[in-house]
Amino acid sequence: MTRPASVKILKIDKEKNISRIEITIHEGKNRQIRRMCEAVR
Repeated sequence: MTRPASVKILKIDKEKNISRIEITIHEGKNRQIRRMCEAVR
């Protein structure tokens, strides 16, 4: 387990169906960001 990450939505483009986000983590685990993004897909 790690400390909770904070996520901020920077931009949403509904026409292209993409979003830009900023993720701040406090402890780095192997491929943590990739797994977090896959979980919300």
